[in-house]
Amino acid sequence: MGRFAIDPSPRFSTVTLFKQLMALAMAPILQEEDSYMIAETDSHLLRVMNSLGIETRQIGNPQIYLASETIPVCSSKKGLTKFYQRCYHLLAAS
Repeated sequence: MGRFAIDPSPRFSTVTLFKQLMALAMAPILQEEDSYMIAETDSHLLRVMNSLGIETRQIGNPQIYLASETIPVCSSKKGLTKFYQRCYHLLAAS
């Protein structure tokens, strides 16, 4: 996932927007039989992802990019499924 900025005074929930974006990013991974997500993510965003039920595993040492600790992670199809099933309905709103 790349970096993105959101208007500081949104007319909708930024949490909902994040869940929609994550579900959209996961959809192609979940359509394949033995798929994995490989990503580099900001340490704060990684905590959010894990708290939302996205199961990740660190696969390398953190690096500092744009003044932010960035961690390489992966997740199996199984690790993504619980979150996707909970948030799939949000895609109808996108």
